Amino acid sequence: MEILDAAHEVLSQARVELHYREIAKRIVSQKLFLPTAKDFGHVVGSRLCADTKSNGSASRFRHGSRGGLFRLASEQPADREAVTTVPRGPMKILGAVEHVLRSVGHPMTAKELAAEITSQKLFSSRSGKFENMVLGRVYQDTRDRVARGEKPRFVRLAGGAVGLVGMSTPSPASQAGAPATPMAPAGLRSLSPTQLEQLVGDLLSAVGYDRVVVTPATHDRGVDVEGHRPLDSGGTVAVKVQVKHWKAKVQAPDIQKIRGAAGPAECMVVTSGEFSAGAIKEANRPEMKMVRLIDGRHLESLLLQYGVPIAK
Repeated sequence: MEILDAAHEVLSQARVELHYREIAKRIVSQKLFLPTAKDFGHVVGSRLCADTKSNGSASRFRHGSRGGLFRLASEQPADREAVTTVPRGPMKILGAVEHVLRSVGHPMTAKELAAEITSQKLFSSRSGKFENMVLGRVYQDTRDRVARGEKPRFVRLAGGAVGLVGMSTPSPASQAGAPATPMAPAGLRSLSPTQLEQLVGDLLSAVGYDRVVVTPATHDRGVDVEGHRPLDSGGTVAVKVQVKHWKAKVQAPDIQKIRGAAGPAECMVVTSGEFSAGAIKEANRPEMKMVRLIDGRHLESLLLQYGVPIAK
């Protein structure tokens, strides 16, 4: 069963609108689809948004009464006050941000986002600086996803503008600032292995890692880049990175090597290509230290996200 079919089955059973994360949870619990992504809820939400946008009135789904909610096209809209499936806490703000951005189809400034969220009554805030709260939550979500080795949802642009990953047209209010760095699909392939290692080091620095060092090729012992990831508590944790500039897929033995070379530090493997299914499984073995994986597509997205240019 495909994801959208599974979502349709869940909503058919519920007969009320549900948040996309609740839909994802029920899909998994009923074993309607076996997810491979770490954030399956985000995958479900993205698929539902894409389906409603591309198919319009022909879609089987409709957006619900609040950000992140969906219902079947055959169901009547729910009473806004009766909805109880919106997650509480920070995810509510992020769901509202994502909903607005998908609705307008282009990046917006934090002030524009806050105004639109408020006008649609997607989130109620008593803060006099709601736009700062929106921007802070977006930045925190991006930092958390990068730290977990996941693909960010949002793109930070000049002038405080925010977009979804994949959006390229800036809003009028943000055109005065510098646009995000364009990224050619073949850009990574044009680099030498040494240049790719330096690029990864530059990215870690842009993300906010401290004391980032690209190790000499003759003494790296399987570790190409080292750095320290800041913690919310105020300290840092050492991170060791192996960079693979391969056309072939990175395999499980390569994951085992960096895990051994990293010692007590966190470890990460970055490739300009892809990871095999075995490598992904090895990186997430529950009895072993997790290895964060970043493939070529994810790497290009992060470079765009943080405005790190490819220098030949």
